[in-house]
Amino acid sequence: MLRFQSLLEWVNVNKEFRKSLQFTFVCWQTFLWACTRRLRLANLYIERSLFGGIIENGRIVSLSERWIQVSEKILEQIKRLEETKDRDRLELVRSLSFMLSVLQRSLLGWMQWANSPDIMARFSREDLEKMSKKLSAFTHSFIEYDLEATRLGAQRGLKARKTVKKKKEERPETFYV
Repeated sequence: MLRFQSLLEWVNVNKEFRKSLQFTFVCWQTFLWACTRRLRLANLYIERSLFGGIIENGRIVSLSERWIQVSEKILEQIKRLEETKDRDRLELVRSLSFMLSVLQRSLLGWMQWANSPDIMARFSREDLEKMSKKLSAFTHSFIEYDLEATRLGAQRGLKARKTVKKKKEERPETFYV
């Protein structure tokens, strides 16, 4: 029976054990890396859900604050677009597209608020009346303009796309299993 002075000497002599030990070490290293990554992601998720925000530059920024920051940048962009002189047709169309995407973003945010009882419960009746009145006036104005633009489009020869309806005979029969 061979005697080894240390465990390290024995590992160096036994090459297969050394390979398996190296493999095990790599496996543990990978496992620990994955665990720490999952913990970091879990902590970020917990921070976001607990504080209702994200960490930005070492400071917790609420989602409402973030929304306000982005909205202020959008307003600056709109101002720059309005101040641009001698825009060609392509720039005007791009501007229209940008404005509509901004409206869509805002409407989606409003829908998230309106469909969340937790959020709506934080507003007083007076706040809700004020919001409703303001949105009603805005919507009325927008729909009036929508009608005006649609009439202009009709005068220019634009027609609404016709939806093709299949006859009942042409529809495939539903098969249930």
